[in-house]
Amino acid sequence: MTAYGAGDRRNLIGRIAVVAASALLLAGCATAPTTAPTTAQTGAQATAADAVEVPDAEAPDTSETSAGVDPDDGAAGSDAGGGCAGGTSAGYELFSDPAMSVHPDDGAIFGDGTPLSFAYDAHDESRAPSYSYDISYIQDDGSAVPLSGGIFFEQEGGVFSTTDSVFTSEADGRYGFFTVIMVQDVAFDGDSYDADTVELGRYCVLFATDD
Repeated sequence: MTAYGAGDRRNLIGRIAVVAASALLLAGCATAPTTAPTTAQTGAQATAADAVEVPDAEAPDTSETSAGVDPDDGAAGSDAGGGCAGGTSAGYELFSDPAMSVHPDDGAIFGDGTPLSFAYDAHDESRAPSYSYDISYIQDDGSAVPLSGGIFFEQEGGVFSTTDSVFTSEADGRYGFFTVIMVQDVAFDGDSYDADTVELGRYCVLFATDD
């Protein structure tokens, strides 16, 4: 468990309340980078797993996606992420939780309007988990520039997807990192709360911004 103070309350609610958080990046809204030395606005978007069909008309259309991969194939392992190999910032190592049975292909396109999806086999509804992501792109000098993030919506069969878009910025045409985050076991106590926050995987993607 991680203890948080009252000042962090809005941040957590942005991750665990899907409806409220969706205003961050859906429908073409962009969020300014928090620490980037350049101007970069983001929405987001994605690529998804093979054979994921979304029957709900309001859900992301997964008819055109980049293939998902089995973690046993090592797509997020030490031998993968070739496009992100030039990254020099600490804390951006690629990895994938073994329970991520579907996740982005190494080098998957992100930001051109196609969905990005994952499936987490250890999902436990009794712990009220919510899922979000953070993104960063790699500059010429190898440093990672944080952009922003967004949330995932649950689709059929335990698959979670996002169709967020990345707006025109210096991220366009660059490789970067896509980190999937889970928040669960949220317990409020007056002005403070506890929550379990876990990074489920960090994957190398190629940004194609939404012009």
